[in-house]
Amino acid sequence: MAVFKFRYEAIKKTKELQEELLTTKLAAIESQISSLIQEINNLNEQKIRLKNNLISQKNIKASDAQLFQKYEADLNLKIKMLKNNIIDLEADKKKIMKQLIEKSKEIKVFETLKENDKIEFFKHLDKIEQKFLDDLSNSKNSELKI
Repeated sequence: MAVFKFRYEAIKKTKELQEELLTTKLAAIESQISSLIQEINNLNEQKIRLKNNLISQKNIKASDAQLFQKYEADLNLKIKMLKNNIIDLEADKKKIMKQLIEKSKEIKVFETLKENDKIEFFKHLDKIEQKFLDDLSNSKNSELKI
């Protein structure tokens, strides 16, 4: 008996591997985004603790206040840079998601094509089998007439 073999199986497998790679990239980007968000939260908490510490002091020196302002400005700059990194990563994430959707559509097309080819293959097998049975039946009938 003949075995069904999809003619575009290699291409379909390649598309599936590309989809896996994109999924891995997407997960890595999401991980980076969450770690950057955590880092921003840590910097904000550090800024609040420092501010509370400074406020709790009774006598604040002008040099301490200036030092705090410079440090706070530095923290704000770091936070701004991290937010810009997040924006860049979000843009990359959108691009990868679009590519992932496209790959999923391509794979779906190949799966549909495979199903259609499989149906045609089995129809063809049924025709061959039916022809064989008809020929067998005709030969039996002709033998009986002789």
